[in-house]
Amino acid sequence: MKTPTNNSAAITLSRSTFKAFIFDMDGTIIDNMMVHHRAWQQLLGELGYSWTLEEIKARVWGKNEEIFERLFPGKFSQEQVAELTQRKERRYVEIYRPDIVMLAGLERLLGDARSRGVRLGIATAAPRICVDFVRDALSLENYFDTIVDAQQVSRGKPHPEGFLRAAECLGVSPHECVVFEDAPVGVEAAQAAGMKTYVVLTTHTQEEFSRFDNVQGFIRDFESVLIR
Repeated sequence: MKTPTNNSAAITLSRSTFKAFIFDMDGTIIDNMMVHHRAWQQLLGELGYSWTLEEIKARVWGKNEEIFERLFPGKFSQEQVAELTQRKERRYVEIYRPDIVMLAGLERLLGDARSRGVRLGIATAAPRICVDFVRDALSLENYFDTIVDAQQVSRGKPHPEGFLRAAECLGVSPHECVVFEDAPVGVEAAQAAGMKTYVVLTTHTQEEFSRFDNVQGFIRDFESVLIR
């Protein structure tokens, strides 16, 4: 793993090495994970579970259906999970709508990538309702060639299916992709897909990624990321 990068030192990505950038969405394109955590905390409280935000951060990850099955095996029917998921996501959208914005430097990076012929994709565990919310609020269709969401894969992160599907849609091989991620399970998925990764430190600490050998560096936003 390379030495951590801070915002004063530029990361320069070469088009001779990478032909595509694949981004996670929550915590990577937008700094929203604590909003998700608060929405989960409220929902779980209504269900009788008093979890701290730290407990939620550690245990609530992946596709919503997988979260419920992992945390509460057999407790809720598919219909109940669907209703609870919609309730949680509506609450998240309501909380976050006034504040949604891309991370600093990302709009510039995406425009530069498109002008240089770099293919751009998103691979997220978020459900369609959340993807549509972010896409519409930030006009993501102006930048990204493909968006792979939770409904397009059978297995969520840390399984590599989402990243591999995004690479396939972009028409590039996995080793030609660089991934931007904020979560250990996402970095694990990228590693399993054979993709190098830069970690965006919006949600987790640098120490939480020490076990991965595909991490190329750390950033707090995209101001320092350049293309040549």
